Amino acid sequence: MIYLQLFFSFLQIGMFSFGGGYAAMPLIQEQVVSRHGWLDMGEFTNLITISQMTPGPIAINSATFVGTKIAGIPGAVVSTLGCILPSCILVTLLAWLYLKYQKMDLLQSVLQSLRPAVVAMIASAGVSILVSAFWNGADVIALADTRWTMVGIFVICLILAIPVSISLGIASVLPGAVDPSFTASGTYVIRSMLGGIDSFPLLAVPMFVLSGIIMARGGISRKLFDVFAYFMGKRTAGMPCAVVVTCLFYGAISGSAPATVAAVGSMTIPILMEMGYDKKFSTALVAVAGGLGVIIPPSIPFIMYGMASGASVSDLFIAGIIPGVMIGGLLMVYAIYYCKKHGEDQEKKLAMVGKLHDKGLLRVLKDSAFALLSPVIILGCIYTGVASPTEAAVISVFYALIISLFVYKSIKIRDIWTIMVEAIRTYAPILFILAASIAFSRVLTLMQVPQEISAWILAHFTNKIVLLLVLNVFLLIVGMVMDTTPAILILTPILLPIVEAVGIHPIHFGIVMVVNLAIGFVTPPIGVNLFVASSLTDVPVMEIAKKAMPMILYFFAALLIVTFVPAVSLALL
Repeated sequence: MIYLQLFFSFLQIGMFSFGGGYAAMPLIQEQVVSRHGWLDMGEFTNLITISQMTPGPIAINSATFVGTKIAGIPGAVVSTLGCILPSCILVTLLAWLYLKYQKMDLLQSVLQSLRPAVVAMIASAGVSILVSAFWNGADVIALADTRWTMVGIFVICLILAIPVSISLGIASVLPGAVDPSFTASGTYVIRSMLGGIDSFPLLAVPMFVLSGIIMARGGISRKLFDVFAYFMGKRTAGMPCAVVVTCLFYGAISGSAPATVAAVGSMTIPILMEMGYDKKFSTALVAVAGGLGVIIPPSIPFIMYGMASGASVSDLFIAGIIPGVMIGGLLMVYAIYYCKKHGEDQEKKLAMVGKLHDKGLLRVLKDSAFALLSPVIILGCIYTGVASPTEAAVISVFYALIISLFVYKSIKIRDIWTIMVEAIRTYAPILFILAASIAFSRVLTLMQVPQEISAWILAHFTNKIVLLLVLNVFLLIVGMVMDTTPAILILTPILLPIVEAVGIHPIHFGIVMVVNLAIGFVTPPIGVNLFVASSLTDVPVMEIAKKAMPMILYFFAALLIVTFVPAVSLALL
């Protein structure tokens, strides 16, 4: 009986909660607080708060939480299914109707009339939560009973708009504020933030960011593309495959997926379109192939994982080579299939490749030699022991400057200042997220959250294969809604003890985690690569995502191979 109640209650929530998560709160409150009494108002407020700190919509978080509390795991499944079932049906139908009739005046009038109702529902939920927070849910509101501390926190958070770094900082301080005897006081959190970023390995991140920007400005991506197009251009899907290989090589320079998309895409997408390739396909190809930037060493996420886990960054770099090359190979296989199915403009393609051949092999290699040497020098310094990853990052900066200023002469001395400013703007948000994530991870450790989660997961998922599948699904979802850096720094201390308990090598798990999060770069709603690619071509993000879906499936196939065949990651170690 309780399963039916849970299912139908959340079916109603899922069916009538138009306007997003906030608009659903009055319906959730009515069902779980007022009608069934599954939660009191305080628990409901806490639920909404936690829902904003964790991935996923409010309604689904609520369904899962309430279902688990009332009837365990089966209750969570039933509640969540009831919540999402109407959305799956209605959104599919509405999407078809909207795409077909979006320009009709009647439909626009209906949408405009719904907006006041949605705003009113959000306001209703907001008032209920404010009453609970400011006056402890009292029936009669009195100024003397106001909890001014909560009012102050609310105003401050409202002004700050609570970015990720601030949210993590607040979450880190709260346990010590609630319980003065708790080890992690405000002073401890601040020391953890400052001490966490005072790290020599961490210096590699801003250096690789700066190096990538210099090389992008210096046109090094074009030099790389020319040499690969020379050798591959005449073959079926030769030019799209050359784009994938260029992303592989540029990823070995920049260590960043968005930087790879921006640098390679801004140059190659116009070329592909000029040769007759579909604009959406070209944009999607670069967006997905750009994800190789965080798998092919040097990789900024690998550096973050090394910091969080204590694993060797150099070993992570080595372990990422074969998975990165394999994923690139699978993307090229899809490009060949796509071009055979849809055809190519042979005349335009041969004309473009002909221009490169007219230069001659020696001329093309001469122009591209220093660009091709970039990853060789950077990675060679690391693998031969000449330099640490951080030192190699500094070498890459000076190498990029020398090549761009004096060899290619693609940037001027006066451009260095703007490049530095851009690098600072890129890295500064990362720095704040890093500091807050490190502090948050340490607080979680002190609260023994990783141990408790580890014990729960190991108690329910004893099979190694099932555990890996569950972790993959979890990481894929996290990658869709959370930036890579905080995801790695927060989740690594929690998940690493779990996988080590079942005999999974830390380096292998690091590769699995980064590959999962790399898929998140090209999946909505975050999908940073999608937004970067969209800004280059003005193709809507969802259109790119739709075109990228087959390539993502190939990416996912590579993920399964990497997950269940550890030798793919560990063969070179």
